[in-house]
Amino acid sequence: MSVSTGPLAGVKVLELGTLIAGPFAARFMGEFGADVIKIEDPNGGDPLRKWRKLYPEVGGTSLWWAVQARNKKSVTVNLKAPEGKEIVYAKANSEKFPPHSDVYRVSAAGGKAVALTSDHLSEYPLWGPTGKIVFVKLLEGSTRKYAPKNELFLMNPNGKGVKRLTHTKVGQLLQGLFPTAWSANGKRLLAQFGGQDTTYAVGVNVQTGAQKPILEATEQGLVGAALSPNGQTVYGSTGGFEPGGNQAVVSVPWSGGKPKLLVKGASSPSWSS
Repeated sequence: MSVSTGPLAGVKVLELGTLIAGPFAARFMGEFGADVIKIEDPNGGDPLRKWRKLYPEVGGTSLWWAVQARNKKSVTVNLKAPEGKEIVYAKANSEKFPPHSDVYRVSAAGGKAVALTSDHLSEYPLWGPTGKIVFVKLLEGSTRKYAPKNELFLMNPNGKGVKRLTHTKVGQLLQGLFPTAWSANGKRLLAQFGGQDTTYAVGVNVQTGAQKPILEATEQGLVGAALSPNGQTVYGSTGGFEPGGNQAVVSVPWSGGKPKLLVKGASSPSWSS
């Protein structure tokens, strides 16, 4: 029976199952003409691909996979990730400096926002791939001469489990760290250290809180823009934020080393995912 003229022709089926039962039923729908779209985890796909004996003749997958996946289209979607489902943001109750701000969470579809912090010292949240949220907390506001310093903290999506991540030495005219990007496994965090006439990219070990400049800790250093999914490569531009002839778009190993020139005389890069 042709899949284009079968009794289920024109029917679209979204398959969210794995291994046997769900994929088995969706396979029959595909054989009867339905347009079956199979959703798979980006981290390896359906476990059935590697179940039991693997055959080079079918792309190194299992024979089970070759049977159950026929007449289907496969796409990868991380349904565990909060991106696209909810938004996390900071909001201050006035325009005063330092800001009296807190972090909130709201559904991307709209609705009532939920306050995740209530200390009026929290801002710059960045949602991580494992569900953790990294954010800035303003500290030592009463003891520092000009302004509080930024330190990075972690919390769960419900605002619980708040944990300090970094302990940073911040000069009086400097502000401290701002989160920029996560690695896909959530173990590495790219941040930017900033303040008066100073900016440079910093790598943070999320498990230990240890930090190090990606390149030199200079006044007009590397501006980190993105982190490769495996956490091995930092993308950004040299020469600080201010436009000038010394800027260049580069890639730099996470462990440091000589930058690889990508675009000379350029800045403010953005990478596709």
